[in-house]
Amino acid sequence: VPVLVLDGLAAEHGDGLGAWLAHPGAAAAAPDGVLPAREGLLALCDTARREGGAAARRQLLQALPLGAIALLNAPPDVLAMLFMDSDVHPLVALDSGPRAVVEAYNAIKILCHAGGVHPVLVPLVTGVRTPELRRAETAVRRCCEQHLGETVQSWPVAYHDAQTAG
Repeated sequence: VPVLVLDGLAAEHGDGLGAWLAHPGAAAAAPDGVLPAREGLLALCDTARREGGAAARRQLLQALPLGAIALLNAPPDVLAMLFMDSDVHPLVALDSGPRAVVEAYNAIKILCHAGGVHPVLVPLVTGVRTPELRRAETAVRRCCEQHLGETVQSWPVAYHDAQTAG
């Protein structure tokens, strides 16, 4: 089963999702990996505007290899358009960086208001869950509840950061 990351931030050069959308069946023998997808996802957003999110999602599924597992990395406005009024729960990453709270809150706001979806906050834990990350998580969740009327789930994810390992 192919596993693909559709990178909605990476420009395509004739080899990305846009080419797969234009030539059905082109992805049949796709290897695992990261696929540039900015133009293809923007084209799917146009389809969503014209025909609805369900039509765009069907077109996306038809372009992918049969049985593929796909992870979309894209700006929140693109995800909101593609998954509007669906049961999808987009993941919004949170670290303890200086702009992390504002960026996570803005992403959640766009996904909830523009897409009608219910995102999940994902605090990224390297080793121990720090007090800074806990404060950031609490701030985002509180702001979402107070200002958006949205109770956001949180699924902390631990990962190994090679830069801190050495």
